[in-house]
Amino acid sequence: MTSATPSTPATTAGRGRTWAFAAASASLVAVFAAAASPIPVFNVYRAENGITTADISLSVVAYFLGTIGALLCLGRLANHLGRRPTALATLLLLVAGSVVMIGVTGLAPLLAGRFLMGVGAGLASSALTTYIVDTAPARPDWLASVVTSQASMVGLTLGSLAAGALVQYVVG
Repeated sequence: MTSATPSTPATTAGRGRTWAFAAASASLVAVFAAAASPIPVFNVYRAENGITTADISLSVVAYFLGTIGALLCLGRLANHLGRRPTALATLLLLVAGSVVMIGVTGLAPLLAGRFLMGVGAGLASSALTTYIVDTAPARPDWLASVVTSQASMVGLTLGSLAAGALVQYVVG
């Protein structure tokens, strides 16, 4: 008799679900951290590129239009394409928006970057939260609710703080 027990398919599947839950949770935090990261940089854009307060207000509108459009039009995309491919598309949208935001020299790239980030955040709000709920462990039964409700707040806070620190200590 050996003391080691071979891993059963149920044990392996359980570990896979745990990793999927952790990855989806971290991804949701990362999405909202990326969405909040340009906010502290707006004053840099204003000082260096002539972006006005009205332009920044338009970028907020572009972000919300992207978010609302994604929620209304793409909310069920994860049901049709699958959770994982939709989650990856969400992350790619945020990366694309972040790349555009790096090279902001005027109003057009600012609006395009914020719109892409809004679409990514809206898609994440539906796709990643359902992925989290689908892969959440059975116990504790409240874990999926807490993660899906608080991941966005944690991400927004971390993204703003990190970008603010970079602006303060690296750029400023």
